[in-house]
Amino acid sequence: MRRKAGKVRLVGRGGLELPENLASELGLEPGYEIAVEPLGNSGAILKSFSSLAKLYIEPTNHCNLDCEMCMRRAWEDVAMGFMEWSTFERIMEGVSRLPRPPIVFFGGYGEPLLHPQIVPMVERAKEVGCHVEMVTNGTLLDRSTAVGLIKARLDRLWVSLDGVTSKGYGSMRPSSPLESVLENISTFRDLATGFRPFALPKPAMGIVFVATRRNLKELPQVASLASRLNVTEVLVTNVLPHTQEMEKEALFASGMSEVAFEPSIFRLSLPRMDTWELGRPELVSLFRSGFSVCLAGADLSEAHNRCPFVENGSLVIGWRGDASPCLPLLYDHIQYLSGFQRHCRRFILGNIEDMGLEEIWNGEANLLFRKRVLEFPFSPCTVCGGCDMLESNQEDCFGNEHPTCGACLFAQGIVVCP
Repeated sequence: MRRKAGKVRLVGRGGLELPENLASELGLEPGYEIAVEPLGNSGAILKSFSSLAKLYIEPTNHCNLDCEMCMRRAWEDVAMGFMEWSTFERIMEGVSRLPRPPIVFFGGYGEPLLHPQIVPMVERAKEVGCHVEMVTNGTLLDRSTAVGLIKARLDRLWVSLDGVTSKGYGSMRPSSPLESVLENISTFRDLATGFRPFALPKPAMGIVFVATRRNLKELPQVASLASRLNVTEVLVTNVLPHTQEMEKEALFASGMSEVAFEPSIFRLSLPRMDTWELGRPELVSLFRSGFSVCLAGADLSEAHNRCPFVENGSLVIGWRGDASPCLPLLYDHIQYLSGFQRHCRRFILGNIEDMGLEEIWNGEANLLFRKRVLEFPFSPCTVCGGCDMLESNQEDCFGNEHPTCGACLFAQGIVVCP
């Protein structure tokens, strides 16, 4: 939903004065650098890249499922465990010292609801003033847990739901009891609305759908279910292939090199129109006509070479306290791209047991990494077809060293997460 613009006053030559509430919302402090994007006859002031705005916390990397698309099938020499309360408290102490509390998101590469103290963790994060979200596979979201999360004042619950039939959902999560998950979602919705059928749930609810060739036909049914349950957001992502089987199921092989999604001086602007009923073949041909596409005012190239983690001011802390700038760099793992097996080595900025949260965030390693990613000088691995250097994130053909991000599907808007 587009919000009403705030007013900014020009002071002298080049100085801007922002209202205090707007500066606070954008995460700005005196001396911070911000990005301003010209947009035709208008412009956009982006949130500060200097402030920690979103903190992913992984309560555990254990999971009760063995899903087809999960990194857990392809990570290397990974220790398993649960975050100690003392480690979590170190994080919260760091959060309490920040100029403003970040969004706290409980998730990672395990099932958060397996942690025996997950509800007190939510309560503690709310105590220090954070907006708190969580993602779950829904299998453990029984009535008692739902009540606990609601009373703890969780702000949003995301549920992974890759279909509504045993064929679609079961092909992605073969060991998950679909009927139980759907019942848990419905119960949570009822509890969160006080059994008022048309009320918006509080906590808000979101659904994450991992799209593949196996389950894409069930996406409309998932969207219909979300509408009936007053789910306020459905997030669809491509699969990040960690196995050869999943690479065959991916839906973006040609999309990676489509000019429609690349910045270009050759632009094609399309309005809202009855394309779905009357002209789908024509629309497809336009997307492949060699022009960069703008659809109903939205530039489809906006996700090109832009890291959502860095631009959103994110930091990830794993269950042992290791801090990483993004989720994909938290663990050593394998992924597949353009037929190449890619060994991705993790990138750790420090450990919360040894360093304070602000020390990690403002440390030289993180500052240099964020600066480099914002400039994005990496080789265009997702469009060039691949070479031997694609087999790891150690080095690319432009001379960049670990971690190289040219093959990152998050930075091309192909894979997304809440």
